[in-house]
Amino acid sequence: MQLAILESEFSPEVLLRRLLDEGYEARLSTSAPERVIVVAEPPSLSRLSESVTDYVLSDWIAGYVLQLLSHEHDYLSAEDREYVGLLASHTFRMGTGASGFGLWRDKIRDIIRAVLVRSGSVNIRGILRFRAGEFLRAIDVQLTDVVQHFLADREYEEFVSMLRVMLDAQPPSTQTLHLYCTDQRVWICDEGGNLVRDREVAKAAHEASEDGEVDAEDLAMSILIMKSPCRIIIHDLAEGATWPSFAQTVERVFLERASRCEHCSTCDKLRRAASDGT
Repeated sequence: MQLAILESEFSPEVLLRRLLDEGYEARLSTSAPERVIVVAEPPSLSRLSESVTDYVLSDWIAGYVLQLLSHEHDYLSAEDREYVGLLASHTFRMGTGASGFGLWRDKIRDIIRAVLVRSGSVNIRGILRFRAGEFLRAIDVQLTDVVQHFLADREYEEFVSMLRVMLDAQPPSTQTLHLYCTDQRVWICDEGGNLVRDREVAKAAHEASEDGEVDAEDLAMSILIMKSPCRIIIHDLAEGATWPSFAQTVERVFLERASRCEHCSTCDKLRRAASDGT
């Protein structure tokens, strides 16, 4: 009988359960609970390496990510860390870059098998740090990116909520307004096609800005909230807008009041004019 020792600081009981479910004779060490002792004869080491690799790229990585979040992003609540950890793990599984699991699976499996054959003992963090350090560094970088996106999304949600509060403070009017969005500018028209302006809003926006320059989208949103139309028809002609686009933000703020035009004739004319360079 030959024994293999697998050492994991994250969920060793999960690794044990995996191995037992796959028919291995295994147990936790009584002297070191982070160690899983497995009966593994040389012919079965390849299959054992596959099983351990599956564990590494799921439960071990999940524990590693939560540890990183606790150490480097302790300002996040426990609930937020759990959510970001799940989001990051999904990103790793689906990714094709340096942290994508598909790029590393075979290499990690081969490393584990080589160590098992040579010494019969595998410390998962140790072999990943010293023999697959690039993988862990890629995980660190990708996790930072996921956290930044999470914080940006949360800030955006708070921004949308603030705009909704401002909108709720305005009594809805009976107006229907048309919002036009292109890559270069945004503008608002009434049902008759007349450009909608609000001098008081524009003046207040200029006074509030430090350099007198007012963002066109901010000004348009301020006008829409002050006018509080019962309906907004969005004509979205923007092609290079990043998420969230202004049209998407208007939809999030005005909810059922906002709707998209259905390939209207005005949009067709604007597209033709843009393509003709006029």
